[in-house]
Amino acid sequence: MPRRPGRGPPTVAAPGRIKPGYLPQLADVMEEAQLGTGEDQLQHTAELLDGPTETTARALRF
Repeated sequence: MPRRPGRGPPTVAAPGRIKPGYLPQLADVMEEAQLGTGEDQLQHTAELLDGPTETTARALRF
C-alpha cells in the first residue's frame, strides 16, 4: 500500500520504471503455468463431453 503523504516515496512501483525482481518474475512464471494447465483441462473436458461415447462421472471427475 502507498505511504501517506509526507512519509517518504510511495511503495507502489510503476510498471516499466523499475526492473522486476525475483518474486514478481517467479509469480509470472507460475501464473503462466497455471493458465496453461487450466487451458489443457478445459480442452480435455471439451473432448470428453463432445466425444462419440458416453463419458462416465469418474472420467469427468479426474
